[in-house]
Amino acid sequence: MTRPKVSVILIVYNGGQTLPLALNSLQAQTYPNWECVIVDDASNDATVEILSSLTDPRFRVLRSQQRLGRGGARQLALESSIGEFVCTLDADDFFYPDKLAAQVEVLERLPEIAATVGGLFFFDESLSPLGVPVGYLSPGLREVPRRPHHLRIPFGSIMFRRNMERNPTYDTLPRSEDRKFYITLLSGKNIYVEDNPSYACRWRMFPDQVQLGLYH
Repeated sequence: MTRPKVSVILIVYNGGQTLPLALNSLQAQTYPNWECVIVDDASNDATVEILSSLTDPRFRVLRSQQRLGRGGARQLALESSIGEFVCTLDADDFFYPDKLAAQVEVLERLPEIAATVGGLFFFDESLSPLGVPVGYLSPGLREVPRRPHHLRIPFGSIMFRRNMERNPTYDTLPRSEDRKFYITLLSGKNIYVEDNPSYACRWRMFPDQVQLGLYH
């Protein structure tokens, strides 16, 4: 089997209602050379049947009998992945069709960068569009400060180059397990912030809790 260029990490716990859309968005990608490492974190709903029905060999499913939590599940998926480039997909979100193709092109064209960050677009739970969040870095080449207190980039849409010099791990936290991971990974590194949305995030709270508008 040829080594996949891209590893997509997907963790799920009782995501039976939203998981099919996430999986379908991967299979609809215009870029074909990917693997998706899925960690089922002891689900007890339709997730089990959905994952058991997958026939595309690019999906690899690991099932935990006990809850690992988001950080533990992400770490297991990361350690099990083999792609040169890595990105994540939450089980209640989805990729735009050209997401992988666009980000692979950026990473191959700019070997000096550690990661590329796609734009984000919010939808509500019924998939009605909400808009683009503001407050993130504007598009273009950017240098991440050393020891930043906050990364002004959306974590979900990052694709990073597997880094043999710096190997952060996910903390076993119930939430925000990716914040420390990406701060460690990207501190002092160059990244590219893309102009167009590539990642669709399902906003599960209230629309007025997210600041929407144009990039600035």
